[in-house]
Order: sequence, then structure tokens, then C-alpha cells
Amino acid sequence: MSARMIELKVNGRLRQVLVEKTSLLEVLREQLRLTGTKNGCACTVRMYSLPVTAGRLLAALAVR
Repeated sequence: MSARMIELKVNGRLRQVLVEKTSLLEVLREQLRLTGTKNGCACTVRMYSLPVTAGRLLAALAVR
């Protein structure tokens, strides 16, 4: 899988990030500096109004 630019809506703001084989959790913590999400917990985010565990979802699948 090659790197690609994706667009996410985070806390009401559209953000563009470059991802490859990266979990949504890694994108939130490392690229967007949202360190409230913790590795090893069941941090849940909303995707299409549904709860999703951020650490188990590839960021490339979380496109807007």
C-alpha cells in the first residue's frame, strides 16, 4: 500500500494527513498531536455517526 493523502473531520475541523499503513490512533496521536487518545485503551471515535475503535482501524479507511 502506497502513501496517500486523506481528509478527516476532527473536532469539527477538516484535516489532511498523509497515511500509509497507519492506524487512526497513530494519526490522531502522532500527526495531529491529539494525545488524549491512548494506545492500549478502547478509545472510540465516531465514523459516519457510528462508534469505532481508533486503534483497530487503518486511517486510510477513515476517509470523509
